[in-house]
Amino acid sequence: MKSAPFISSLPSIEWQNEAMTKLHASPAGSLARTRITRDLVVAFTPYLGGIAKCAWRRYGCPGRMDGLEDVESAARQGLLNAVERWQPGRSKPIIYLAAKWISGTARSEACRLANGCVMIPQKVRRLSRSYRTLQAEGSPRFKTFLAKSHSRRSTRDIVRYFAQSECQSS
Repeated sequence: MKSAPFISSLPSIEWQNEAMTKLHASPAGSLARTRITRDLVVAFTPYLGGIAKCAWRRYGCPGRMDGLEDVESAARQGLLNAVERWQPGRSKPIIYLAAKWISGTARSEACRLANGCVMIPQKVRRLSRSYRTLQAEGSPRFKTFLAKSHSRRSTRDIVRYFAQSECQSS
């Protein structure tokens, strides 16, 4: 399984536990609590950005980047929800609780923003590019390319449809 590079940007486990312990030891509404919460958000910003980009690419409209800031904001809200639900007696760092909240809110916001967009799978996009290239070059491999791709018949039909629609629109 590939590891995402933004995971290495997380603060240390000791720092997370110490910050959360200080946060829950301070009274509600105090300036110290606000500062610690801000420090947590700043420390997790690279992680939040990475999760938001992944959610936007997978569930949103990857061709447009206008909704990415909203997805990052939703991921930040997921972190704040997890911070509120964290219990002082826990021995695990906040990221264990926050990861599901962050990815869940980012995913739901990306899906909400992409309402009406169609997500084309990566394999179909890759096959379409190769198929159009071979078709444009007039290569003899053009006719047998999709049969040798080991893809489903429905995928091959979609690739042919995309290639035809590209040719007609040009």
